[in-house]
Amino acid sequence: MKWSFETKDWVLSSPAVLNGILYISGIDGNIYALDAYSGKLKWNYETEGWVVASPAFTNGKLIVGSRDGWIYTLDIHSGSLLWKTRLDAAIHATAAIFKGHVFVGTLGNNFYCLNGDEGNIIWQKALDSPIFSSAAIDTNHLVFGSRSGILSVSYTHLRAHETPEHLVCRLLLE
Repeated sequence: MKWSFETKDWVLSSPAVLNGILYISGIDGNIYALDAYSGKLKWNYETEGWVVASPAFTNGKLIVGSRDGWIYTLDIHSGSLLWKTRLDAAIHATAAIFKGHVFVGTLGNNFYCLNGDEGNIIWQKALDSPIFSSAAIDTNHLVFGSRSGILSVSYTHLRAHETPEHLVCRLLLE
């Protein structure tokens, strides 16, 4: 083993590596940035609850949800908080990022779309069961699972004036 790093408690999420930096989160409530080659701590950020979701990245930002119900966005270089948004319940799922939007579900039976720049909630959709799984998204589909099954939203019937994000909002809210 080349190096090891000891957290304060278990790490249940998958690590993520970006540009030689390893990002991990743990049930100790911390998000850690380590040099992937040496294991040296670059920074850590302490949330208010367990973090079982894996980090997601967009435009120099790390985005991760916590069991405290907040979704946090940190600067990947410094670990400083850029924004955080309170959702309705604990977040276990890794956020999906698409065209500047953050898509994530909660254990409170809601699925959200947030603005990735400021964290504003664009829309939310109430479902009939908790969402533990991470969403997958591309130019044609948004797919995620809940305890009651799989929900897939297709972009194939895109109206001429709509972006894929508008269509997702329209389909989920109808």
